[in-house]
Amino acid sequence: RRELTAYGHGLAGKTEIVALNKSAAIPKAALAKKRAALEKACGHKVFVISGVSGEGVDDVLRAIAKELAKHRAQKRAPNVARAEWSP
Repeated sequence: RRELTAYGHGLAGKTEIVALNKSAAIPKAALAKKRAALEKACGHKVFVISGVSGEGVDDVLRAIAKELAKHRAQKRAPNVARAEWSP
């Protein structure tokens, strides 16, 4: 997060989707602890994925698609409201 803030360009204010990768290589008990610690640190849901097996990747892609759709709808909303109310 410090890197994002230091980089600037508004990155620190963007929506964040966090994924814990390489889950296939982490024992289940340790994975649960790592996920819980990461969720506590970032303050929201953490997706558990495995690039090797593909596990969890579809869930992350759906979350990304949902956030993009929400962002696009918010961007369009002011234009739609203006079009509806313009004389």
